[in-house]
Amino acid sequence: MPCLRWGTRLVLGLGFLVGAAADCPITPATDCSGGDLLKVNNASMTPSQCCELCNAHPDCVLAVVATDHNPVQCMLKSAQCSVQPAGNRIMCCPKDAKHCEPPPPPPRYQCRAALLPTFCNVTLPVHERVAELVGKLTTAEKIAQVGSNGVPAIARLGIPAYQWWGEALHGVCESPSVSFRPPTPNGTSFPEPIGTAASFDKDLFHKAGKVVGSEARVMMNVGNAGGTFWAPNINIVKDPRWGRLQETPGEDPFLTSVYAIAYVTGIQGSDPDYLQASSCCKHFAAYSEENWGGVTRYEFDAAVSAYEWADTYSVPFQACVVGANVSGIMCSYNAMNGVPTCADHNLLSTTARNTWNFNGYITGDCGAAADVWDPHHYGKTKAESAADTIKAGMDVDCGNFLSQNLGIALASGDLTEADLDLAVSHLFAVRVRLGLFDGAANPYSKLNPSDIDVRAHQQLALDAAREGIVLLENRDYLPLSNSTIRSVAVIGPNSDNGGTMQGVDCHGVPPYLITPLDGIQYFANVTHVEGCAINSPDQSGFPAAIQAASSSDATVLVMGLDQSQEYEMRDRNSLLLPETQTALVHQVAAAAASHSAPVILALMSGGVIDVSEFAQNPNVSAILWIGYPGQSGGQALAEIIFGAVAPSGRTPLTWYPESYLTNLSMYDMGLRPNASSTVKQGRTYRYFTGTPVYPFGFGLSYTTFLITLGGTKTPVVPSATITEALNAGPLGRYSTKTLVTVTVDVTNSGSMSSGTSVLAYVTAPGGGTNGLPIRSLADFGRTAVLNPQEMVSVEFAFDAYTLSVVSNSGVHVAVKGDWVVSFSDTNLTTTITVE
Repeated sequence: MPCLRWGTRLVLGLGFLVGAAADCPITPATDCSGGDLLKVNNASMTPSQCCELCNAHPDCVLAVVATDHNPVQCMLKSAQCSVQPAGNRIMCCPKDAKHCEPPPPPPRYQCRAALLPTFCNVTLPVHERVAELVGKLTTAEKIAQVGSNGVPAIARLGIPAYQWWGEALHGVCESPSVSFRPPTPNGTSFPEPIGTAASFDKDLFHKAGKVVGSEARVMMNVGNAGGTFWAPNINIVKDPRWGRLQETPGEDPFLTSVYAIAYVTGIQGSDPDYLQASSCCKHFAAYSEENWGGVTRYEFDAAVSAYEWADTYSVPFQACVVGANVSGIMCSYNAMNGVPTCADHNLLSTTARNTWNFNGYITGDCGAAADVWDPHHYGKTKAESAADTIKAGMDVDCGNFLSQNLGIALASGDLTEADLDLAVSHLFAVRVRLGLFDGAANPYSKLNPSDIDVRAHQQLALDAAREGIVLLENRDYLPLSNSTIRSVAVIGPNSDNGGTMQGVDCHGVPPYLITPLDGIQYFANVTHVEGCAINSPDQSGFPAAIQAASSSDATVLVMGLDQSQEYEMRDRNSLLLPETQTALVHQVAAAAASHSAPVILALMSGGVIDVSEFAQNPNVSAILWIGYPGQSGGQALAEIIFGAVAPSGRTPLTWYPESYLTNLSMYDMGLRPNASSTVKQGRTYRYFTGTPVYPFGFGLSYTTFLITLGGTKTPVVPSATITEALNAGPLGRYSTKTLVTVTVDVTNSGSMSSGTSVLAYVTAPGGGTNGLPIRSLADFGRTAVLNPQEMVSVEFAFDAYTLSVVSNSGVHVAVKGDWVVSFSDTNLTTTITVE
């Protein structure tokens, strides 16, 4: 394949892809120490065209494609230029090369049928194949396979080394098994999951997973990645201070479950025999605290009631296993009810494997196996602690605690060879399902570098950013008109920070990053001033920012958080915007108000921010939340500000006031209001009795939508039917059928084309009293873009689990009476009668 696929596309204006420049003069440059670098100015071209220029130039010995420039540049190295320029480059095309070929992939493993005739027989069931291999392994070889995330080769049997640790939170991520090098130097970077969840778009969730899975497989096929990826993060956000909430779909167990099923099935593919890539749902379970109040996640013991386990914390993991057939689970650092989760047989084996029928491998989080011994102090010796993890159902350690202690555990009798065989079998079963030993029999082996970083993937990342942006406030200034707004001051620490747009450091190398500054420049002349840092007392940038706002037709403030404020091992202590940013917002808004110029506040963050004082400031014209929006986030924001696209996102979190945190402990896992605990007002929209700044599911639009019942009569469901469905099996709602459907008609009654999501909630008889949820999300649907006066019907499904409540003992039971169904933030309701 020519090196056309190596190249990075030029992003011009809104990110449209353009072809090669017609005229590419070659001139000397001096940015290469050790000699001249022959630079092609203003060039946007494929690497193959760069090669041609190298062939035509008498002094060129090597072509270099610069992938960190905007525009992309082709550089031709002379013989004197011995040092590669700094930055992200792809070097290719030696002088006289007719094509720029990618390096050949490493030799793919060929199963040695002479040594392993059953294991290599692709027609046999997986368990039979694996049994032969495991039966030939020595004890030392078995320990090596479970004792660390990076496992060695078994040379005598031709089994290659393998790295289990790969990441794919919102795109394939840099991680121990992943390398972004030719011929796969780039991958698609979606918004962080909290932003994608704000779209409430089931189809988008699945499509994003398919893109991630296919790009993971491409990298796997060329030797740039393993096949196992530790995503998604589906822990429930119980507290708005949690540093990792940005990685999740939010606070609602149903939304998180839908996201998990859609994303996992997208990653893993639809082939009945082979995995496109292996997904891993984490962190099992009750994990939602990093480092708060002097207690870290490593020693935290989550006290979870039977009610809250069945009602909330277990729900997404059950969905992931039963609804998505996920092939991996990660146990968490914390203990639950006194037992470290990675040593909890009831959790990993009784619940996941035996009750939910989990078919896959279980890894510990990195260092979690060692934490069982210290700081949890579970077990009398290190060897006993190590043995407890394997006997509980964990199969592989991310770390080296097991490799150091399992041999001792076998010698002491704390562990048996059969225990070890089971773990090794689970691991090799997943590798077989990935097709790592099957060559062309694996249908995903055909995916190649032409299937990664393609236009359709880039478009989907843009669509995800567009759909996830939430309009929180609008004093009728948005959208701006680029016929009247010709100059814009773009201010703020997140206005031109591509790294912040990707969120946590688990991200890949996207083909480009379009910052808010880049996007807004397409619509107007821009004056750019950073103004201040994320969290620094330095106000030296204020005068320039105030001057820019005073002389511009409009001001866009791109403020918010970054990973210095919310991150793994970093919980927040406040919901307020950092003080210096707050001061800058008010001063810039006052300056713009002096000549009646609108001020748009855009917040880039994962967690919620109490924006009450900005919403009450008449000089702040509109407020938008954009999450961490990925590679095209700046384009999406600019399009929404200027009305090329209408905002349609909804908050997947409750936006609490700062006062909510008073005396609220992050250690308290309770959700229901409890006057005798620190959770006096309840947690999440399902139980919160206070007044939020913005409720779960809130989002404004530039148009209006009329939602009416679609001729649905009040349905009646016998309680016996619900009870029968609940008692039919242990697999939860994913093994039950829909009992009732309710349809609404959605009409765009405004003047601007837009899509929208409609959320259907259900309130049980007596909801909001006696510990029952106030209301719960039962289903949701998203429309396509509707033109003014266009109508579409949306159907919602209700099953036995939707129409039941959880008892204090953790059992779903039918409740007779009228169940009230409400829709989004409208006053429309209907009822489902259970009799």
